[in-house]
Amino acid sequence: MIYNENLLHSGILRSQVIKLLERLSERPEIEKICLLSFVNPNSLRRSKVAWNELSPYLESKDIELKLSPMFFPIRWNFLAILLATTYCLPILFFTSIAGRYNVIHTRSYVAGLLGQLLRQITGIIHIFDPRGPMPEEMAHSGIWRKGSRTYKFWKRAETKIITSCSAIIAVTPGYKQQFRERNANKAVFIPNRGDIEYFIKKSNSMVIGKRPRFLFIGSTWNSLDLIVSRYSILRSKIPELQLHIITHMDPNLVIQGLIKAGMGENDWKLESSTPEEIPEKISGASFGYLITSIKQVEGVWPVKVAEYLACGIPLAIEEGVGDHLTSLVRKWKIGIVVGDKDDSFLSEAVELIKIMPEYSERCREFAKKRLDISRSADQYLRLYKQELKRK
Repeated sequence: MIYNENLLHSGILRSQVIKLLERLSERPEIEKICLLSFVNPNSLRRSKVAWNELSPYLESKDIELKLSPMFFPIRWNFLAILLATTYCLPILFFTSIAGRYNVIHTRSYVAGLLGQLLRQITGIIHIFDPRGPMPEEMAHSGIWRKGSRTYKFWKRAETKIITSCSAIIAVTPGYKQQFRERNANKAVFIPNRGDIEYFIKKSNSMVIGKRPRFLFIGSTWNSLDLIVSRYSILRSKIPELQLHIITHMDPNLVIQGLIKAGMGENDWKLESSTPEEIPEKISGASFGYLITSIKQVEGVWPVKVAEYLACGIPLAIEEGVGDHLTSLVRKWKIGIVVGDKDDSFLSEAVELIKIMPEYSERCREFAKKRLDISRSADQYLRLYKQELKRK
């Protein structure tokens, strides 16, 4: 199996992908795994020590790490993608032939395009795992204009991949239904999960502070006003509540936004974090806030869901996050759903603070039963075997 991943230098790789590949490598049915990434040479030089440490670690888990230099930055327009494809596809082809791999699993649109071209050439099983609707996200963020050539190109490419790949993985039931309506060969719902045992162990060992915290992890671009608004509403009923933001954005810009919103120095805590530090830094939070930049019926399922719940942190999620996740929060009482329709969530939030130990235990139990990454590995393996048998 080739696992084509273009986020090698990201936190997702260290917090989720490596753990997932480790679980897969433990399955006797898997003969070998190759993690392939096209990496900028400057990144290879700057992070030489990190790469040198990562490679033997993966080898100890029977996972081959193959880094192929990418001598030019990938752009999204058609000509740039054509150049990237011309460069990358032969490398991918010879890697698959030399290693006699029979499954390629891609986790981005560029990787998915390469994987589909390889499937057309060799007949390899291609599992497309896009995580989200990239063309719509790029348009919504203002990077692309709907109707532009780049947007149209990727919408056409998206349709081609969805209808031609062996199977597509959907992180929400809504996306699964959408893919089926777009004539996908096969769509499977596998939500983002995490290393639950690790997070529970690390969070249990931390000293938990007494002050309640409203936690947000991620980019505050285009969402800081809503974050502050929700925090302020909750603080009107929970005066000691503190806003805790963990982000890699420029802290000066975030601080300016917080001051502009009228927040005092004692109202917030701002910091960055490595994936390894996350359990320690988020432990003891009262609410793990989830928001999506694109309100859509398909919904979203961020990795943070598993990480919050494993640390015993109840969710505070916006209605726009999606019907499936909001229904689970309400059914299993693992947090609150916030929205503009009414303020009933305020009384729920106050009650949650009063019985926090009960909520935390319920969150951890939910995470252990439903969100451990081993379940994803089992689903992936089942999917690989089904597609190979069908081939």
